[in-house]
This record gives sequence, C-alpha cells and structure tokens, in this order.
Amino acid sequence: MLKEPKQVLVVGAAAATVQPIVALLQGQSDVQVSARVTALRPLAEILSAAPTTDVVVVCSNDREIGDLEALAALDPAKRPAVIVCGSLTTPAAMRTVVRAGASDLLAELPSSEELLTAVARAPRRALANGAVKPRGSLTVVMGAAGGAGSSFIACNLAHLSAAVIKKRTLLIDLDLIYASQAQFLALKPSRGIAEAAQQVANLDAVALDGYVTKHRSGLGLLARSEGTYLHEPVDPEAFRSVLRVALEAYETVFVDGHRWLDALTTVTVAEADHLVLVMEQSIAHVNNMAQLYRILTQQLGVTSERIVVVMNRYDKHAAVQPDMVVKAVGCREPFKLPNMYALALDSTNTAIPLFEMDAESSVTRGLLALCSQIYGTEPPEPNGIFRRTLAALSTRSHA
Repeated sequence: MLKEPKQVLVVGAAAATVQPIVALLQGQSDVQVSARVTALRPLAEILSAAPTTDVVVVCSNDREIGDLEALAALDPAKRPAVIVCGSLTTPAAMRTVVRAGASDLLAELPSSEELLTAVARAPRRALANGAVKPRGSLTVVMGAAGGAGSSFIACNLAHLSAAVIKKRTLLIDLDLIYASQAQFLALKPSRGIAEAAQQVANLDAVALDGYVTKHRSGLGLLARSEGTYLHEPVDPEAFRSVLRVALEAYETVFVDGHRWLDALTTVTVAEADHLVLVMEQSIAHVNNMAQLYRILTQQLGVTSERIVVVMNRYDKHAAVQPDMVVKAVGCREPFKLPNMYALALDSTNTAIPLFEMDAESSVTRGLLALCSQIYGTEPPEPNGIFRRTLAALSTRSHA
C-alpha cells in the first residue's frame, strides 16, 4: 500500500525566498507542497488553517526570525516537523532555531537532494485518517552540579514509571563515555544511541526496538553500546529524529542530560515537556541552579511551568532552605526529596532500583510522588500495588 504524500508547507516573509524552495519540491510524488507568505498572515494562523501539515520549511535569515519564534512558542507536541533554509549565524538566531525544534538547517537555496533528504527524514505529523499522532511525554533530568544525584533520580523515576505507573517507558542516557544508567540497571547494551543515529533514515518505532535494551521491569534503555567509547560526536539532528521516533513508540521518555548543555542535551530540552533540575543544599548548588535556570528560561525559551527544581537529600536543619532557593533562582517551591544516602548507595552498588530494594522507604515514596507530579496525577496507593508489583518483578527475575 502506497503511503500518502507528505504535506509540506513552505513559509517565508517574502515570495522571492519561498518560490525557489517550492520549485525544488514540486513534481515529487511523495510530497504535496504548498506555500504561504507570512508578511500577509501570521504563521500561527496559517498552521491553524492547515492542521494536516507534516513538515513546515521556514525560509529565514538573521534579520527575519519571526516565523521561527512563532514555532518556538507552540507546544512541541502540536507543531509539525521544522526544516530551516537560510543563512543564520547570530547566537540569537541559532537559539531560536533550537527552540523551534528544527530537524535540519540548510542553506538558503539547498540542492534538491539535500532538501528532499531532509523532508524524507522529517517525521509525519498526521496519521492516515488525519488525526494528530499521539506523542509520548518527554522529561529531561539534569543536575545543577556534579554529585547532585540527577542520574540516580532519572533512573529511578523511569523505573517507577515502568514498574509502578505501568507506562511504556524509555530511559535515554546521554553520557556517551561512562554510561552510568547501564550500570545502575546491570544492563549491557549491544547497540545504542550512536548506532540508531547512523540509521535514522530507516528508523521507525519497530526498528528502534533493536537499539533498546530491556530491564526486567519492562523499562527500556537507550545508551552507549557496551565496549564502545565515542570519539566522534553523535549528530544532533540525527539524534533529534531518534528522539521523535522514541516519542512515537513510548508513552513516556526520561533523558539523563548534562548541566553544561551540550548539543544533544540542548536538542532534548527543545523537545521536552518537563525538566527536572536537581540540586543539594549548598551555596555552590544554589548559584549553579540560578545560572542554569536563567539559561533555560531566558535563552532557550523554557517556560517556568515546565521546570521542577528538586532539593535532593533534603535536611531541614541545613543552612540552605527552600525559601532561599526560590528567592535566588526565581523558581517555584522546590520539591524536597528525603535523605537516605545509605539506601541509595546500596541501590547503586547492587544495581537494584530503589523500588525493588525498599518500596516503603521515604525516598522511594518521594520519587513516586515526584513522578506523579510530573504526570499531573495522584500517586498510587501503596497498599497492595507495591506488593503486587514487587511479586511480579521477583517472578521475572527468577524466571
């Protein structure tokens, strides 16, 4: 059965920049192209009137980034795939490209092959019946400083999502050197992020499964493959495509990102629904958190509603308390995660997630409450569900 042609909309501030791009796409059997000049009508209105658009190609430059800003303001789950054609060189323009979720940045007039490859690689927005594709929820977890415990929290949030809340969940580890998530879960991926990114042109939800390693809880892990140590970085736009396929295949995706906002983390932040920023109760962590929060909200366009600040290993007697963080950072009241360092250390050393080690502990309950806050749901009642889930996990591990 032949696929429906992709609906491609070419937009720009002037007809002179739009028409050459349209000419490159016309006559292609797998593309149905239309064009609009945004000087005549705002892009938001144009997209609202064209709900089946799969890909929007934006003709832009450093002085004309209004269309990209309009796309950046849209809910990532509701905007089509974005390709940018133009000469964009300023930091402000490049930040807007990232915030708009662009999957490719091409020359002002790319070759026909470059443009068609970019369109083919871009994910579809609509199903055959015209309904909007369901998209999973994406949560990025980052620490304000080293040792904050963000990787451990990311692992256990993802495990709770899969084991307790029963969502189809994927955990992505962006540490392509040390790959701590595989250690936390006692997994040895044979293939991973780099291999998936290399095959992105042929990647779909079914193919992605071949690069994911499964934990006994049902949690999937996409990380660095065992025995490989990358010297060449993963292409950020290829990774963006991998991420979007993952969001089609999974109900929820957790990403263990980097506080220094490398290329892969920045791409992920642009797509994210939620960001969990982890800190400890120290002045250094407060200062780092304030800087990270400013970069995310002022430069990358992340709204404060999408951010949850977590005070890990919370001590009510510490010098730094939540009200100080709210004042210094400008965030909402931080989520306080109890301090059970010995239990967390045992969990790390034995590669057994906290829920499997001690489902009734205060830190496990705290993480479950945090997970539920991210989803906007009430935490499940512990009586019964913990025992049933642990029994099921025990059965799987001894099968």
